[in-house]
Amino acid sequence: SEINDIPIIEVCGNHDIFGIKSVLGPKNYFINYSHSFNRNNTQNIDDFMIHSFQIEKSKINIIAINPFDFPTAHPPLLLYKRFSKNILDNLEKEILRNQNQNVIICHYPIGSIHSEKSKSGLKFTDIIGSQKSVDVFLSGHSHPNEQKVYHHEKGGLEIIGVSSFQKSRFGIVSIDNGGVTWSM
Repeated sequence: SEINDIPIIEVCGNHDIFGIKSVLGPKNYFINYSHSFNRNNTQNIDDFMIHSFQIEKSKINIIAINPFDFPTAHPPLLLYKRFSKNILDNLEKEILRNQNQNVIICHYPIGSIHSEKSKSGLKFTDIIGSQKSVDVFLSGHSHPNEQKVYHHEKGGLEIIGVSSFQKSRFGIVSIDNGGVTWSM
């Protein structure tokens, strides 16, 4: 409650969303207590899976991906995720809505994702690499000791952040004139 002027945008991970029967069910504590997702802006599964947040001052669009099917399994069964055609189609629509700058965030790094193809024939790495308005893909899940930076296929940039609760640190991503930097 004391951080009112800093936008906080969360995505949920395999330990946050396990054993939930329905995205709108009463035990989906993520949308009950999240800063960014709530019961007003999450009316259905598509609102939960792909959701954009416009950062007013910077004009950057943050696209959050929560790639969960309901009912959800328990954490060990959620180590890898499948990005369905529906997720990819909705992601492409969100990117096209904001041609300025887009940052895509998801708990799962690309190494933990099996991607189908979108209606336009693109896999997830193609989408983040071929759209000039996508600056970076931020992920977590694998808990590296230091942040990991990868370039994928057509030039998509991915940064896998450290686990804040394990390392007692957090990262800051800065975007300046199209250049992306990460600081611990």
